[in-house]
Amino acid sequence: MSIQTKILSATEHNAQEFAYLTILANAQDKMFTYICPPERNATPAQQAEHLRWRTERIRNRMQSAGTYWFRAIDVKTGDAVGVAGVIAPHCDKSD
Repeated sequence: MSIQTKILSATEHNAQEFAYLTILANAQDKMFTYICPPERNATPAQQAEHLRWRTERIRNRMQSAGTYWFRAIDVKTGDAVGVAGVIAPHCDKSD
């Protein structure tokens, strides 16, 4: 089954959405699961804190000069299904 997607610009206002998607995307990554093993059974409060920490980290990165962020949106549902960032060397966002 394929989905139709649309690519949109993203800003720091999308940071929490990006944080959530990156957690999902990394769920099977060996390094990520070594650092945050599922069997550790984090409490809901710990999971919320991890999401807050990751959101703030991504928000700060998104506000940096020379960075450009994008969201892939499922056209049918409007849900974000992918994120991407480009960090260009020695760039100014006004360029």
